[in-house]
Amino acid sequence: MSQQTLFLHRSVFIAIGTGIVLAALLLLCAWQHAIYSSTPPAQPHRHSLAELTINPAIQQKAEQELTRSIEATHALGGQCLVMNPTTGELLAYVLLPKGNLAHKQPALPIDVDCGYFEPGGTFDIMPVVAALEEGVARDGQTITNCTSAMSVGNHVIHEAHHAHGKVDLQRILTESCNIGCATLALKLGPVRFRTWCEKMGFGKRTGLEISHECPGTLNFRNMHSRITLANMGFGQSLAVTPQQLLATYAVVANGGEWVQPRLLKATVKNDATAPAATARRRVCSEKTAALLRSYLEDVVKHGTGKQAAIPGYRIAGKTGTSQKAFSGGYRAGAMIATFAGIMPVDQPRLVILVIVDEPHSSYYGGVVAAPVAREVGRFALKQMGITPVAHR
Repeated sequence: MSQQTLFLHRSVFIAIGTGIVLAALLLLCAWQHAIYSSTPPAQPHRHSLAELTINPAIQQKAEQELTRSIEATHALGGQCLVMNPTTGELLAYVLLPKGNLAHKQPALPIDVDCGYFEPGGTFDIMPVVAALEEGVARDGQTITNCTSAMSVGNHVIHEAHHAHGKVDLQRILTESCNIGCATLALKLGPVRFRTWCEKMGFGKRTGLEISHECPGTLNFRNMHSRITLANMGFGQSLAVTPQQLLATYAVVANGGEWVQPRLLKATVKNDATAPAATARRRVCSEKTAALLRSYLEDVVKHGTGKQAAIPGYRIAGKTGTSQKAFSGGYRAGAMIATFAGIMPVDQPRLVILVIVDEPHSSYYGGVVAAPVAREVGRFALKQMGITPVAHR
């Protein structure tokens, strides 16, 4: 098997021609580890043969758009992951620091794929799914009257901007209502909340073929504290990995199944190709997943995700703006902007996650991360031959 062309992207090695990437999977892990760790990476095995799931064109576009956002907002760095929600195949996997990569400066707060973060609003779908499946809430039911502040014991939870009034499940997501999500978490209670976090794959490794994948943390020790549980409802006081969050949106996209994210498409040994196995399991009903897609579509149409809209396509998604956790608490002004999207809603082919670390000109996920997902999604849909509605 001849290797016709080798493209060196700053975040991944891709061999084009035969579709076989020579030792690329190990090179990918070694390259990424070198960027974020002072520990020398292990040398890849010379005879390893692997075919990656990465689409080089989508990978390059994701890198371009993420770089543009990092530079425009003077951010430390970011990530962009693009996945097929049915197969779990990662079509793009980009992790970049600001500036010249030759300097190998850390971008995200913790070493590369061992990195985890508080997801903020992108986590809001978890208590909504759990509440529907457990019968704690139903579609159209008023969950609470959001007055912009909510007392939980001796603590007070605030909204980022203003009161939302009476909110049902859809408005909780459309308005990114902290108090609505906190109310759902408290209604579920610590046992059911933890159970649904684990069903969604949080708190454990996804099995993605990368070095040093971490499980994140669900803060089990403090989950029985009402204020901690309330905070967890809107994505604080817990930490997730990007691939966990991506897989959760894939559950909504594909009709309710958790599908293992993967970079390995197949392995080759003695000229025989063996497709990579993909773990999958049922998490929620198709009805709940469809309802969530409609809620998330409203986020893009009328809520905080408007800048992710692509003319001619039905787009769903959720924004997130979270404080960046450090040892001992939060640092003023240190924020993480995120957007998770599903494209197109009527026949999901892509889930896209964009994370921008410490943007400065603006730090809202809907302003900083959503446009990256929009441009990557527009390009990827065209690449996949999915035409806009007006042209079908």
